[in-house]
Amino acid sequence: GAQWVAKKFSTDNFTKIILFVIWFTYFPILSDLRMGQYNLISSLFLFVSLMGIIGKKPLLSALSWLISLLYKPLALLNGFYFFKTKNKIALWGFMIIFVVFTAGYLGYYNLYYPQAISDFLKLVLLSGDRSGWQIHYPDNFSVNAFLGELFYDSHRLLFSFVSKLYPLILIGIFLVISYKIQFKGEVKTDLYYSLYAFSTLMMLHKEVWESWLSAWLIVLVVLIILASRRKEKIFLILNSILLGTPTLFYFYEVKKTKVWLTLLIAEKVIPQILIYSYLVYLMFAIIREQKDNENFALYSIFPARK
Repeated sequence: GAQWVAKKFSTDNFTKIILFVIWFTYFPILSDLRMGQYNLISSLFLFVSLMGIIGKKPLLSALSWLISLLYKPLALLNGFYFFKTKNKIALWGFMIIFVVFTAGYLGYYNLYYPQAISDFLKLVLLSGDRSGWQIHYPDNFSVNAFLGELFYDSHRLLFSFVSKLYPLILIGIFLVISYKIQFKGEVKTDLYYSLYAFSTLMMLHKEVWESWLSAWLIVLVVLIILASRRKEKIFLILNSILLGTPTLFYFYEVKKTKVWLTLLIAEKVIPQILIYSYLVYLMFAIIREQKDNENFALYSIFPARK
């Protein structure tokens, strides 16, 4: 699949070798398989969905996205793309498979177990006391966990405020980008937005285990293929190395100090933040370019009078 995408964008042979090495040495894949998780297979079906976008096959793109959600709803926010591109198969499939089925399933069990709906919402929203999993836990590589290492012990109120604020900021930016961006058949725009939407959910989630990092592999591979400048490729490859190598858990086990725990978590969180920031920058750059093109077209139709 990656080779087909690389060929479509005329990727040079050296970059193909780099992609091959990254793909087959990416350590979080082992964690995902060892733990019996679905992050990798869910992201692989999203990758097939992206191939459908590249090949102009909306049916393949929609069905692959729906299958990805069935394994694990990591690509849930990609629904905004299918909504804006008016992909009826994706939208009706989502409504039938997820909304109607989930409502019916919960409604049925709620008749016999009155807490079914509330327990479902608690599980999905990670409500209740989750501090043991979200704070000072050496296998949690979420942004929230990193903030916990920085502020939880010394500035508890500041941590509580920032922990609630940053998801709101990310959601606000996502909604603005999703509203302003236009899809006019430019494949790179569609791909960049799809990767951005996919990454947003991982940045929002407060319990990102090492197995989750396998989902970033798809993002990194496609971004490296699409990158046109050498500096961009180097930036992405370096972050791929940081995310793809084993964690610093061994050193933390040898010497269980706060410094090592912070380094352990930071080593995986900072690359995620950098890649996501890169995607946000690309989104606003695309929106600005689309706006400039609209203004130029308008000026061409109605030139300024002397």
